Formats: sequence, structure tokens, C-alpha cells
Amino acid sequence: MTNNKISTVQQHQLAVIGAAILDPAACKDTVQRLTPAMFEEGPYRQLFAAIKLQLDTGHNVDAVILERMLGADFRPLIVLAAETVPTISHVQDYEALVMEDYRKRLLLELAAKISMNPADSDTICRDLSEALKEQDHLRRESVDANVKDFAEVWDETLHWLQQPDTSVRMAWRELDELGLFGEKMVTVIAGRPGHGKTDLALALALRLSNSCQVYYLTMEEDRRKLMLRTMSKLTRINSTRLRDRKLTEEERESLNNAFALIKGHTGMIYDDGTRMTVDDIRARVMKYRPRVVFVDHIGLISDTQQGRKEQERLADVTRSLKELAMETGTTIVELVQLNRVTDRNGGTKKASLGDLRGSGTIEQDADAVVFIESQVDGERQLQGPNDYFDVNLRIPKNREGATGRVSMWWQPQYHEWQPAPDPSENYNEDFAPADHEDIPAGW
Repeated sequence: MTNNKISTVQQHQLAVIGAAILDPAACKDTVQRLTPAMFEEGPYRQLFAAIKLQLDTGHNVDAVILERMLGADFRPLIVLAAETVPTISHVQDYEALVMEDYRKRLLLELAAKISMNPADSDTICRDLSEALKEQDHLRRESVDANVKDFAEVWDETLHWLQQPDTSVRMAWRELDELGLFGEKMVTVIAGRPGHGKTDLALALALRLSNSCQVYYLTMEEDRRKLMLRTMSKLTRINSTRLRDRKLTEEERESLNNAFALIKGHTGMIYDDGTRMTVDDIRARVMKYRPRVVFVDHIGLISDTQQGRKEQERLADVTRSLKELAMETGTTIVELVQLNRVTDRNGGTKKASLGDLRGSGTIEQDADAVVFIESQVDGERQLQGPNDYFDVNLRIPKNREGATGRVSMWWQPQYHEWQPAPDPSENYNEDFAPADHEDIPAGW
């Protein structure tokens, strides 16, 4: 009944079907606007037709009722649909995707018909005219689904305000207040190589994974190396000792203790897939349904069209990732290289949004941009195991909150980042770990 390889079109259809199964009342209007013909012929169409029949006749819809109507063979598809839908609140977005897929299918079928069946020009023009009328009707239906008057939008927003807060936070007040990880957001973290982008992204991902599912895609290093960074951060074992496997028994015990403490308290998923395309990332998001996605880094995402310039490729990548965030409600965090021009004058040139390497659409498609500003140039050496670099995170763009700077401390020897304490508060000048029996250092 189901296939391990699910196409993008099938994902869109499953999202609508799953939403209708989980919350029929909220999806009734969507089901009424769509028709079974818009779904793939076979089980997908049959399942949607059963849902539509139930709702159109005023009856209830749930997994048990649908299985009774269609038979036990449909159980895997029903379960898959319920598990696939990212969030019910975006059902109108899924509806628009199904409608768009259907419109494309009609046009392709017409093109195939014209090419396969010889006909005079008048017949072809008549067929094209009818197709354009149908396309215009479908376009109006799709547009109307997303157009609401003032009162409707007011009621929707008021209802949203009354729902529990689903924001994800890190318990880092300085960053939480900026609202960098809201639903449907794309946040860019940009910096020069060697200035701690991956360490910062990993620190953010680990803290966010305390309260939600986080998917971390690394295309620069394998997942073992990423886990070594994680181990160093959590145990404060120097990363060089971990790399060289020169550990004492005490350090090995520290690793075991750290794992025992956090194994049930993190929703972190590591992926070191190579030659990943945006479609591959979409498939992972639909399968694992993370709340936050980290892509390290977007310059390594593969192109599906050969021969394009880097700017064209990245423009397509950033646009597609933004669409994915909007469709699924996830936050997508993109790691981006800065242009080498920022290295001039000893790296003192302040980066601008135009310095994001590859394409101006990176900034245009982003809701927030974070620059890593540090003086890590090889001259400043760490003095002792608890020393750190002073680093600023500068936020020049933020659609959901304030812009400005956040002072941070970075310890590359432990791959650790922390907000710099308020000078008016008492703190340990050496950045030593706090005494806390319940959590590992750096968690």
C-alpha cells in the first residue's frame, strides 16, 4: 500500500489527508474545496474521497472509521498520513500545494495529448482554450483559499493568541529575547572560516533540543566529528584529547556520566549526508518532523540542474528553504560563509548584508541574520584551560524582534559558547563551569 520512496507531490497530498484525519473540523473547508481527482490515482485518491464523503454528509472522520470504510489494507497509509503532516495549522498551505500540483499535472497531460494525437489547429486551440478556462478557475479557487477579510483574520489571530505558547527557547535570555527561532523563520548565521560558526550552531541546537526536535545537517564533517565537538562541550574535555583518543579513565567516566544525564532529554538528530539537495532535506523534514533545522552550510547543497552559476543555484536554494519553512512551520537555520573582503585590514572591516557569500537572495529570503564578529586572527592565544575569546553576535536584520549586539564568550578548546555575563553581576572571570549536579557542563 505504501512505498518507502514518497514523492514531493505525495507528501503534499499526505499532509492534507493527515490534517483532515487529525482535525476534521479545522480542515472541512479545505476538503470541500479539493476534489478526489486532484489526488494521485489509487489509494491516495480513494482515501481522500472517503474523507470528503464523510465530511460532506455531516459524518465524523477518524482512523478507525476510514479503515472500516476502506479495509485493513489502508491502515498503513492512514497511519503514514497522520504521521506525515507537520502541523495542522498550515492545512491551507498544503491545500495550495495540492492545487498547484494538480494544475501542473493537467497541463502536462494536455501537452502529452497534443503531441501524441494528431489534430488540426482549430481542435488544438479549442483544447487549449478549455484548459486555460480550467486553469483560471483553479487559480481563483487557490487564491480565494488564502484571502480573508479583516474580521476573519482578526478572529484567526485572536484564536492564535489564546493558544499555548509554542515558542522554542534556550534559557539564554540575551538571545531568547530576540526571537530568532520563531515558526516559519529562516535565520542566517554568518562568519568567516575558523570563527566558530559550527560551534555556535551546535551550541544553539543542543540547547534547543532540550524542548523540541532538532535536525542538524552537517555536510562539512561527518557525524562522528560533530559528536566529538558535542562531547567536548558537555564534559569540558579538551577537543584535542578527544581527537587523539588520549583519555584518562576519569575522562571516560565523565563521558559516560554526561550521556546518562542527557540521553532522555535531547531531541537532537545528526545527519552527515553528502550531495544533499533541497528535496532531500525536505524529505528528512517530512519524515522526522523537527521543529528546528540546521543546515551546515548552504553553500554545499547540491544543485539539481547542471551548469548553473553559483548565484543562480544559491538563489534557488534559499527560496526553496524559505518555502519549506513556510509550509512546515519549522525554523531553518542556515550557516553561511562571508566574502573574503571582510578579511581585509586584518579582519577589521565590519561585515554588511551584502557580504553574505554567493547570492543577495540569502539576505532577502532570511528573516534574521546573525554575524559572528571576533578578533580571532591567530595572534591572540588562549592562556590556560579556562580562557576564552570575546566575540560579538551582531544582528543587523530581524523581522521578529530587535537588532543589535550580544556579547558572547567562545572557548574553541571545548567548542563552547556562552553569553558574556552582565558586568554588574558576580561571575567567574575564568569562565569555569558552574557547579550543578543535575546537568553536564555546557548543557
